[in-house]
Amino acid sequence: MKLLSKINRQFILLSIPVLILLTIPVYFIVLTVQENEITEGLHATESWVSNSIMDRNPVPNLYPVIEVRKCAVMMEPIVKDTLIFDPVENDHELFRELISVKSIDGSLYQITVRSYGLEKSNLAFLLFLIFLLVVVILNATLILINQHISRSVWRPLSKTIDLIRNFSVNRHSPIELVETNIDEFRSLNLELNKLTGRIISDYLNIKQFSENAAHEMQTPLSIIRNKVDTLLSTAGLTTEHLTIAASIEESIDRLNRLNRGLLQLSKIENGQYRQVNELSARDAVNEVLKEFSEVFGMKSIIVEFNCDANPILTMDPDLARILFNNLINNAIKYTPENGKVIITLGEKEISVSNSGSAPLAGGDKVFNRFYRENQAGNSTGLGLALVKSICETSSIEVKYEFADHLHHFILTLPDPSKPACRLLK
Repeated sequence: MKLLSKINRQFILLSIPVLILLTIPVYFIVLTVQENEITEGLHATESWVSNSIMDRNPVPNLYPVIEVRKCAVMMEPIVKDTLIFDPVENDHELFRELISVKSIDGSLYQITVRSYGLEKSNLAFLLFLIFLLVVVILNATLILINQHISRSVWRPLSKTIDLIRNFSVNRHSPIELVETNIDEFRSLNLELNKLTGRIISDYLNIKQFSENAAHEMQTPLSIIRNKVDTLLSTAGLTTEHLTIAASIEESIDRLNRLNRGLLQLSKIENGQYRQVNELSARDAVNEVLKEFSEVFGMKSIIVEFNCDANPILTMDPDLARILFNNLINNAIKYTPENGKVIITLGEKEISVSNSGSAPLAGGDKVFNRFYRENQAGNSTGLGLALVKSICETSSIEVKYEFADHLHHFILTLPDPSKPACRLLK
């Protein structure tokens, strides 16, 4: 929910109970004023009737508004509400009534004057309608005013959000924020400039460290490998010595693969693969399959390559090679002899499947770094993590499923109308 919408909603929710509370005293005030005005009118009518009698005019009688009759007892004036049958309306109506006794020319006259009164229920309903009208007009007016003011007040924040959304550490420069005369936004811009500066500095330091570490590790690894090769060619080694040397060489290979994998992950996450081309998924997969043709033969693995479509990926060629290389290599590694690897290209999905007896216990955890289903294996635990990182970079969704005794690694391609991927017709 946008900030302005939330403010408007909170305003409406708070204004309604306030207006309801204000309606209660307004109701009693209006009721009191109404009764006082009607009573004053009754006194004025009573004076007019008294003067008319004193002037020896015909005694006025206009039921139910005016009634005059002679009486024998003096009494104090009485003002009250009463229900009187109104022949005009043919129904009982509420009246405000004034009863007073006047001594005129030695005779006592009881003068009763009445005026139509507004029923309290009608008054309450009228105030309720007024309340609704006020609420609607007031809230609509204030919402329009808030929107107008917010467009100018919050414009610097909106531009700042857009700049942050498009910020990239690869630009190697802090974001240039919009100048504003609002103190809070100026403070925010100052802190954001400091923050982005530190982020870029840390990124460059980590990037340089990872590159230097990967490069510097290659030299001692090469030296160790050469030493081991020399040791293995030395005559007179026992079987135990050869086993130890072979184990050392295997560990060196694994360390080399781990070093390359971490370097590739670092490059992917740092956005160093920037050469974006249109690639045929079919050609990319075929190229990787050729590299693994001998391995398929050694393990007697049956390969099925189904091209129901030929999606065109818009991505760095090296990333595409790493993506399919790791998927197919993972399939080969965990496919038993005489098993099957199936690669299917569809309009919206690319799947790499391999034979298996049971689903992986970790599920989608297989895409986590250093996760290995079989801890005793020789895997670095980075192959599928690289797949995940490349897919995130290329707006591709990747997931794992198990069905029909097959492990399925499924790539869901983005909308063909978007630049990340399109379909070759």
